[in-house]
Amino acid sequence: MRSLLSLVLFLLLRCGSWLLEVEAIDNENNLPKDRLSGVGRHALNHVLQSRSVRTLLSTTSQKTCIWRPSRSSIASNGICGVNDYFILTMRGTPPSTSARILAYTLYRSHVCSSYSSEPDCVGNSSHACTWHAGAYAGSAGDSGHCHLSMSAVFDPEVLRGRLYCEGSLLDAAARCALAAPGPTSCASASASLAALGAAKGGVSAGCIFANASQLANLTDVARRYLRLVSLVSYTSPDLEGPAEVGNGLCVAGWLWQQSTLASLQSSLADNPVYGLLQRELRGHCNGTDWLAKALADATAICAAVGSSASIADSQRDSCLAIQGCSWDDGSSTCEAGYEMLVDALYDMNDAWVKALSNMLNQCNVASSSFACNAAATTMDVDPTLMAQLANVLTDPSWAVPESRKAQESSASRAGGAVTSWLFLLISTLIAVLLSRGGGGGLHGGSVDSS
Repeated sequence: MRSLLSLVLFLLLRCGSWLLEVEAIDNENNLPKDRLSGVGRHALNHVLQSRSVRTLLSTTSQKTCIWRPSRSSIASNGICGVNDYFILTMRGTPPSTSARILAYTLYRSHVCSSYSSEPDCVGNSSHACTWHAGAYAGSAGDSGHCHLSMSAVFDPEVLRGRLYCEGSLLDAAARCALAAPGPTSCASASASLAALGAAKGGVSAGCIFANASQLANLTDVARRYLRLVSLVSYTSPDLEGPAEVGNGLCVAGWLWQQSTLASLQSSLADNPVYGLLQRELRGHCNGTDWLAKALADATAICAAVGSSASIADSQRDSCLAIQGCSWDDGSSTCEAGYEMLVDALYDMNDAWVKALSNMLNQCNVASSSFACNAAATTMDVDPTLMAQLANVLTDPSWAVPESRKAQESSASRAGGAVTSWLFLLISTLIAVLLSRGGGGGLHGGSVDSS
């Protein structure tokens, strides 16, 4: 049932082809340098953002659904999306880690959507915003739109403490991978790791600025971990594109430590339930088992599909036919891709995730501005409170701030069966991947932490 719904959503997205136009693919120079420019640059914007009406009033009544026109002037060309202030209709403390990540991602998306010019949009790399020229050219006077990059979901501030612990081998590898291109930045990242190790322990090696020859000499086991690092840091494990700056990649030194690799493999043999994501790799802090298990399960699904076919071409096709799976040409293996990790972050049993999913379904069925307005309900929100979502990941006692009117109304809640809004996101990602003919969508190289 879920796959059928995904196919329907995929077709809907393909009909709304303004998200995937060639002009956007050719606009890579407008994206923050060294970010993956192909995968997901429209997806999060499409799923998580809307063009909300800005207001100076504290509490205001707004529609839950907002129509976003395409390039065409025809009223039926566009998409009906969820108002980004909808998250403010939730109540109390987030019920799960998934809810916290969702709220934080929506906040980050809202920050990007507030920028109206390209210089402001890409001016602060830490915001992880990207500019799409003419994104809403069907609207009068619209020269483009700023939206959140897919890379924001993979930032260490999101995954640290949820997939891996500070000071762990995986944390060290991610810090190296996320260093800006070039040997100088790699050396700085290595020095930072040394300081972290001195303060907290646990970091067994720094970063190495490795050239193509050094990377080619990595063992097969080490390359498996390198590909895992590229997944959780949203970078490329190969010397491609921007990664060629300085003719090398910044990678974790422990990838050349045979004793460390042997110990990791021993842990894997003793406890295969987490796959490569053993505690020895991700650290021993609390709160990482759930995401490690979800990602390990996804990896197992992809591996089983890829190995079931008889020849390499069939294996690749079988692998890419599964949403979220990625084919690695170098090792001829089917592994979990970026979409699998994104999907694992959000628990569809969580009340907040369900509420947004339900509202997305309610809005997305509308095929015209008139229908979108009819599908919407009215909500009382205080837009100025959106900024307080910035602390949702770091403050355990954080709760949704409430305006006076919001305290008098009940929060929206999902009910019954809902279609995962994440499948809508994944469908967009798959569409982009298919249009590029790529396997795992790795494009470009080392990125900064924006």
